[in-house]
Amino acid sequence: MTDRELRKLRRSDLLELLIQQDEEMEALKDKLADAERRLKSRKIAIDTAGSIAAASVSISGVFEAAQDAAARYLENVEEMSARQEEECARMAEQSRREAEALLKETKERCRKMEEEARRHCEEMKGRGKTEKETKTQTENYWAKPEKEPLAALADFAYSS
Repeated sequence: MTDRELRKLRRSDLLELLIQQDEEMEALKDKLADAERRLKSRKIAIDTAGSIAAASVSISGVFEAAQDAAARYLENVEEMSARQEEECARMAEQSRREAEALLKETKERCRKMEEEARRHCEEMKGRGKTEKETKTQTENYWAKPEKEPLAALADFAYSS
């Protein structure tokens, strides 16, 4: 409407026109508030999405660190296991060598004892003693406190 047309209107018409414009203005204000609310909601969603993405990246870093720690732990466990296996193998070999040395020593002691016993018997035979004297002398010989080699011989004989 032009200025001239407005001047020709009556007060009641002007008032109605003013009320209409006021209603339109209120409706536009409501629309504007709704649009601002939706815009703010989108900004929050975008901000939230950004922070969710950042959180996801952060959590991903935590998971990577945990994965690395687990891998290092497994490497350490495998390394310790390998060292223990080597130590066990070394100890088993050492025990085997010690057992062989003890066995060799025991066999040598037995051989010497047998040699000594044969020599002693030959000496007794050579002296021409009677069987009864030889038996008595043999029993006395074996009754000597020198029974440690015999015990070793017996242990060896029973363990073989």
